[in-house]
Amino acid sequence: MSVPQAAPATRGRVAVAFPEGWLLVACLAGGLALGALWALVGSVVVDATDTQEQAAASDGVLALLGTAFGLVSGLLLAVLPGRRPVLRAGVSLVGSVGGAFVALATGLLLGAAPLLADGIVLVWPIVFGIVTSLRLLVVHFLGRE
Repeated sequence: MSVPQAAPATRGRVAVAFPEGWLLVACLAGGLALGALWALVGSVVVDATDTQEQAAASDGVLALLGTAFGLVSGLLLAVLPGRRPVLRAGVSLVGSVGGAFVALATGLLLGAAPLLADGIVLVWPIVFGIVTSLRLLVVHFLGRE
């Protein structure tokens, strides 16, 4: 005699096997937006700077935009309700790393100046990780959601 298996949760007709997957998709879409913003804003800033400072200007624009994306995505994850906060944070962190590399590729394809410091790409995931870690620590020590 076999044990009956529980049916996966469904929305309409589609089974939801990984409900945190939307976070991954949102981070990758955010990477497209970050890359487009970097190409747009970066081109204006680079055109306004001296020839010697153009690469640094491009790095600075991406760093500032990555910081903003990290803060916003970290705060959105804190505000949006959901179960399994550690899993949600992990999926979002992986998504932000992927989104950062999508942003790099998108920005370069759209004509952004090449980076001198390649690690600038990881500003978004680092800031996101700091904000999320602080939030999880506060929740853990205060004992409330």
